[in-house]
Amino acid sequence: MKKKKTKAHQFKKNISIFLILLLFLAVWTLLVNNYGAQGLVELLGPANSYLVLALIALSGGLSAVTAPGFIAALATFAAGGMNPFLMGLTAGAALFLGDSLLYYFGFKGRKALFPYFEKYLKIISDFVEKKPLWLIRILVYLYFSFAPLPNDIVAIPLGLAGFKYRKFALPALLGNITFVTWVGLLFM
Repeated sequence: MKKKKTKAHQFKKNISIFLILLLFLAVWTLLVNNYGAQGLVELLGPANSYLVLALIALSGGLSAVTAPGFIAALATFAAGGMNPFLMGLTAGAALFLGDSLLYYFGFKGRKALFPYFEKYLKIISDFVEKKPLWLIRILVYLYFSFAPLPNDIVAIPLGLAGFKYRKFALPALLGNITFVTWVGLLFM
């Protein structure tokens, strides 16, 4: 009987974490959509432009809805004279934090949703497990570096697949830094 209680407790814990992350994503998306990049800059002040860009990058990595706004803000800040290499380090790291949250969201979602979507989660897991690790890492780096698309398309499924975070982290971080830097250089 104790095992069932422990499993039920763990399931409730996983559902709770999943719902908290979902709520955070929703609130952050609403905040960015309501204030916009310029509103956040005015709210924080122009002297904090790297911080503002990092906050926008954090939200830009969280949703397909906010990704276009992040790229527009990135181009605007770059055209405004910000150093593209410092932009890459600050905004790339923040973008990575958002992607890590999405990965974690998928990872916890797997545990919470597994009983309901076992068949689909197994398909994703089997796909990732059949590919060599070096290939997955290169694909993550290339996607995060050069695809002007939301990173949640990759981060959430890898979390759902149970792909180890330590294998995901480095190519995702380097890819985000590369992406922000090349966009900064492009619009400089």
